[in-house]
Amino acid sequence: MAIVNVSDQSFNAEIEGQGPVLVDFWAPWCGPCKMIAPILEELDAEVGDSVKIAKLNVDDNPETASRFGVMSIPTLILFKDGQPVDKIVGLNSKDTLKNLNINNPDDQARRLTPWMTPPVWAGGVFCVNLEWRKEEEAWTHRPMKR
Repeated sequence: MAIVNVSDQSFNAEIEGQGPVLVDFWAPWCGPCKMIAPILEELDAEVGDSVKIAKLNVDDNPETASRFGVMSIPTLILFKDGQPVDKIVGLNSKDTLKNLNINNPDDQARRLTPWMTPPVWAGGVFCVNLEWRKEEEAWTHRPMKR
């Protein structure tokens, strides 16, 4: 499957209900983004039948980048059924990218890291510390320690 370009307008349609989709948040002026492009082409050749790879230019599409907390590029986020399940920032090898649960996005061993979830106001307390509750299979916000 060929790598597709997505925009703020087409993003939801491209990732929802499509199974695993690896999205590369990039910019044309970014050196590491240029360096990861051929790695993504190789990855697409190897796993393109099971994973769709998409690219989103953050300069032209700031809304989607902001929505997913993209602060540095390149950022790659793996989505499954429209939901982010893994994230990696920076230039990485093809082997590292293969370990993004591309072959098994349902694997419970890797989850989104707490820093991907924005701070929230919960019960009158600003919370940023998160704890993975295995029995509930969900992140639980804990009050910030002062």
